[in-house]
Formats: sequence, C-alpha cells, structure tokens
Amino acid sequence: MVADGLRTITDALNGPNCTKWIEAINSELMSLEGHKTWSVVEEGKIPNKAQAISWRMVLQEKIGENGKVARYKAHLVAHGFRQREGIDYSETYSPTISFAAIRTVLSRAAMVNKEIVQLDIVTAFLASKVEEELYLRLPKEFGLANNGKVILNSNRIELGVAVTVRLNRSLYGLKQAGRNWYNTLESYFPKEMRMGASKFEAVIYTTPTGATIIAWVDDILLIGIAEEVQSMRSAIQERFTIKDLGKGKFFLSMLVERDRGRRIIPLSQRVYLDKVLNRLRMDESKGCATPMDFKAKLDAKREEEEATDKVLYQEAVGSITYTAITTHPDIAYATGLVGHLTTDLSMLHWVAVKRILRL
Repeated sequence: MVADGLRTITDALNGPNCTKWIEAINSELMSLEGHKTWSVVEEGKIPNKAQAISWRMVLQEKIGENGKVARYKAHLVAHGFRQREGIDYSETYSPTISFAAIRTVLSRAAMVNKEIVQLDIVTAFLASKVEEELYLRLPKEFGLANNGKVILNSNRIELGVAVTVRLNRSLYGLKQAGRNWYNTLESYFPKEMRMGASKFEAVIYTTPTGATIIAWVDDILLIGIAEEVQSMRSAIQERFTIKDLGKGKFFLSMLVERDRGRRIIPLSQRVYLDKVLNRLRMDESKGCATPMDFKAKLDAKREEEEATDKVLYQEAVGSITYTAITTHPDIAYATGLVGHLTTDLSMLHWVAVKRILRL
C-alpha cells in the first residue's frame, strides 16, 4: 500500500526528507538507464509527425504492515493522456487476476501447507519493449552527464535546454504499458518457464506438480514446497530485477496472517481501514454489530431533507467497495445499496455509509 508523497521534484529537493527522496529518484534513474529505457535525441531531430510527451515524477511513500513508511518510491510517469490513438498506441487492455481467485489460491496453499513467498518486480514495466515511436521531454531538473547518461541535478543548478529522449521501453503512464507488461508475463512464464496458464483467470501459472505463480502487475506470489519456490525465484531473477520480500505477509493492502497449526490464512485490511477511518474522521467511532439497518429506505433525497457532501460520500463508498471485494464479502450487499445512488444524496445515505464503516 502506498501513500501520497510530495507533488514535485522541487519539493523533494527542498523538503525535510530530501536525502531519502534524492536516493529514491536516483534509484529510479539508475533503473531507467539500466533497462536502456531511452535513447537521447539531439534537439530538433524529432520527426515532424512525432510529438514529445510530457511527464510527471510521482513521489510516494510505501506503507509497511505496521502502518509506517517502509521506503520512499519515485516513478517517472509519462502523461499518457496526451498520446494519440492509432499513432502513439493501439491496444491497451490488460487483464488482472480476480480477488476471488487470489483467496482461493491462498486457501488451497493453507490446506496443503505450501510455502508462500512474495516478490516485487522492480520497475516492472521497463522490462517490456515499446513498439511505437514515442518521444519524451525530461524534467528540467535532469541533465546529461559527461558519459551521456541522464542524471538528477540535486544541486539545483539551472541546466538549460531540457533533454529529449526516444523511448525504447514501456514507461509508466503510457496507455499501452500495462498491456505490454501483461504480454511479457504471458510470454515468459508459459514459454520460458514451461508453466501452464489458467484458462479461467489471468496471470495464474502452474507447474505439473502444483507449484503456482500469481501476479498483480509487479506484485508476485510464489506458492509451492520450498524447493519449487526456490527454483521459481531463481528463474524469475534471471529475467527480471526483483526484490525478495520473504514470506507473504502484506499483499495488495491485505495482511496475510497464517496459522499453520489450523491450516488457515485469515485475511484482513487493518492498516488500510485505519487510514480510511482517519481520513473520514471516524477513527474514534463506536462499533456496530451489523452493516445496515433493514428498516432504512435509501431513496433519492426529498426537497425538505438535508443534503450530504457528494464527493465525501463517493470517496467513502469507493473505499468500502474495495474492502468488500477483497476481504469483507459480508458487507457486499450493504455496499451495493449505498453505491446504487451517487446523486440526490441525503444525510440518511451518509448515515448508512458510516454504519458500514463502523462494522
């Protein structure tokens, strides 16, 4: 799970945690250079039909299972909304595994007492090539070193003309980046690692002995006996740069709390829900036994009824909908009811949403 960091590189260079942000940005640049993400283009050498895409440096704090900042992350993200369909991209659809399938795989792993190890693919999208001719004008805080590599100007010296590059790899933010990464996974696991792809769910791969890999973009779970897990980890490490996170404990904001004695894996989202409650100023609310009042009628607001904040309501409904899909199917019906209306909202609707959050 990630939290919003700073908005600009300038903020990062001048903020209290500037050293950590500089390390994060330099790590991103090293990864971009290491993957040969771009080729520097001389000023004025861009073809007439091409246009340089703008960018944003996304700075985020990655939250650990204890709710504290685990590490600082920086991603150079292209403004994909400026791409032109049919010229800069074509196909964009990228399927993902369902949460029901994730729960099923974890349940099966608990029953047969298999190991569960989590990996993070470092800058995953950069492992995929981009076929289209795309150009990017880099931030003014970046410049060229004597060896021709792009570097961060952490000394805040004006570098002059912005650097323009041609993209060789799928940079984050490109409309086709997710699709390209999915195609990379579909090519590597079934063809190179000789694993079978599920016919019913995307990005689930198995071996004849039952060892399993599931992927959610760059978050990977390896499931099998110790020898199988080690073999899969080594094979993935040969192709991608990985960060070994050890036993799966915190996956997609879900706490994976394993009880080997009882062979069960309870899933919860305490850290995520605490942040939602804090954001909505409900962290000190009293609990509630049921998610809804069966007598309440959630009709459109009448003229004489007090209106509620539409934006706040929709934000809260979105948060609990994610929880209903991942770890709390018991609130799915109540969440569906409050999500049915998003306009003409009265305070009765807001009370119904808060009741679900108090469960």
